[in-house]
Amino acid sequence: MSDATRGTEGELQVRPGQGDPVFTAPRRTRGPGKGPLLGVFVTLAIAGASAVAWFQFGGGNVPEGALPDAATDSLQNLVEAVEPAPETPPPPPPVRLAITVEPAAATVTVDDSLTAIPDSGVVLEVGPHRVHAEAAGYLPLDTVVELASDVSLSLALKRAPPTTGTVGVRANLPGRVLVDGRDRGAAPVTGLRLRPGSHTVRFVPEGADGLAEEQTVRVSAGKASSVAFDITDALISVGVRNPRWATIYAGEVKIGDTPLIEHRLAARVYTIRVVREGYVAQERLVRLTPGQSFQWVDIVLEAEGP
Repeated sequence: MSDATRGTEGELQVRPGQGDPVFTAPRRTRGPGKGPLLGVFVTLAIAGASAVAWFQFGGGNVPEGALPDAATDSLQNLVEAVEPAPETPPPPPPVRLAITVEPAAATVTVDDSLTAIPDSGVVLEVGPHRVHAEAAGYLPLDTVVELASDVSLSLALKRAPPTTGTVGVRANLPGRVLVDGRDRGAAPVTGLRLRPGSHTVRFVPEGADGLAEEQTVRVSAGKASSVAFDITDALISVGVRNPRWATIYAGEVKIGDTPLIEHRLAARVYTIRVVREGYVAQERLVRLTPGQSFQWVDIVLEAEGP
């Protein structure tokens, strides 16, 4: 045999002075792209072998049967470390929410922060969104809409139950209307809104405060009440300058002594007499009308003769 015989699958080499022939496999060229993958598996094999050796020789007391599991876990962790993370899909595109509401004057908000104009669209992300609508005189409305595509939403608010009642005030004379001490304008007053309960209504005729009258009205929510003032009296004032006092009669009825200020009388015709002993009486025919304020002052009585 010659020093070297070359075969098709490798080399058979005989080295002088070293005994038996030695077969050496030929070097093969790795295919493209296999180098990194082979390196990974080599690394995994080395790591697995290292783990086995550590558990066998230097790992201390290891429970029987735990060594293969520990080595497998180490290999699995290494594989997961080199595997690429899954790609996160892109978020879905935003969608449009179109809102219509009744009444049209209502205020609409989305997610408590975004104000939506009725009959116009709002661009939102896909998913659930809270829609709130409110308007004066209506109950507020809350709803949650799940958006996956463009959506049109119609809202209709319900009217709130009435929390007040109404009161109307009329009178046969011009004057002012006061409710619970607050001036509510000239009579007549219509559609005055008041909270439920009892209220004091006072009517003061123009130029005749002494003829003011009061009534109590009870108000119920959602209901209408009315108050009427029918003034049938008049006021009379009489003053005497000399002598210092005298007695006043309306017809045959004594109504007081001077100074007589805003004495209330039923509206009709009277003969007013001013009388004092020792003086000549004076009288005057007076027609009093409802709400009138009659004054007869600076009267001078003449003393009677001897």
